[in-house]
Amino acid sequence: MTTATQYTSPGPPFILDKVQEGTIYSFAVMLETSEGYRSIMSEVSSVEMPVGKYEVMYVFLLSE
Repeated sequence: MTTATQYTSPGPPFILDKVQEGTIYSFAVMLETSEGYRSIMSEVSSVEMPVGKYEVMYVFLLSE
């Protein structure tokens, strides 16, 4: 069983709404071109939503 969810975003920032406090969210990114070419998946990054009122999480994809 998995709780993984796949999202598509037209560009940064990706906004994850309806987050739950006290929950750890893990992210990995795979880029896809308009021609269908895909990158390898990035390393997984995790963040814990602290207890308090949070309604959205912003995920910024940084390029070098």
